[in-house]
Amino acid sequence: SNLDESSVLFQVKHSMNLDCRVRDAIWADDSYRIQSVRHNVFTLEQGVSHEIVMDGKDSQCIHFLAENRSGEPVGCARLSLEGRVGRVAVLEKWRRSGVGAQIMNSLILHSESLGMSQTFLHSQLAVQSFYEYLGYKPEGPIFDEAGIPHVYMARRTNNA
Repeated sequence: SNLDESSVLFQVKHSMNLDCRVRDAIWADDSYRIQSVRHNVFTLEQGVSHEIVMDGKDSQCIHFLAENRSGEPVGCARLSLEGRVGRVAVLEKWRRSGVGAQIMNSLILHSESLGMSQTFLHSQLAVQSFYEYLGYKPEGPIFDEAGIPHVYMARRTNNA
């Protein structure tokens, strides 16, 4: 299955959106930019409370930030040291442009550089196919999180 995963990463790398770049973000420096994306996606669009979105775990996570050519934040994600992916968000007008895949590809490569054997996440059902495209596999029943149906998904890294 390593061939499948490599080809997915190859496809993702070659569909990169040239109008934005993804960088490792520093929570202390970039928290406002990350929070602005999350606020737009989770709170304004999906009605998730600020308290749920800001769970106090950000200072212990690795962050990824996508910015457009003007340097404005358009997407973000975080990775815990246990391998949990979370708070993946892309502003509406940037969806389906490859930005989300770029963010996730950066996150996956970073997790592999840290020696992680897998990453895992709670996917909203509406975007399950996006994560499947990136090599994540659903496990277990559908459950509610913040009033939104989710499924647990995991992806083995090349270290597995």
